Amino acid sequence: MPDFITRWAVIGLLILAGIATGTVLGARYELARWEAQTSKDQVVIARVKAARTIKTQEINHETNRFIARSDTYWGVRQSGGAGGLPGSTGIANAASTADAPDSEGSTGGNGCSPADGAADAIVILQWQQWANEMKKAGTAASQ
Repeated sequence: MPDFITRWAVIGLLILAGIATGTVLGARYELARWEAQTSKDQVVIARVKAARTIKTQEINHETNRFIARSDTYWGVRQSGGAGGLPGSTGIANAASTADAPDSEGSTGGNGCSPADGAADAIVILQWQQWANEMKKAGTAASQ
């Protein structure tokens, strides 16, 4: 009878050793998969950051060009005399004058040029276009 119990004990220990070995090997395999996926994700993130940096530089260049052209245009309109360009009602001159001091004594509003709002809109539109392109590229790559 003791041989019977000893045999079952040895069989049980072998089964436990097999389960433990399988668990350790499975964990190593999953860890390797996880690290491989993390490496791929880091490469994708680096590419997106590089593309974003390039796009930021392009947008900044375009925005600066637009602001320069717009400031030149507004400067021409404002220097056109009391009424601005022929037929104008002096809106450009009114827009270029500083605001009256408020109760706190600050003047001139926020100091933005007339082109700042339009430049902000251009930046937003170009970022949206870039985001849509990235989304399309990601959708195409996943198919």
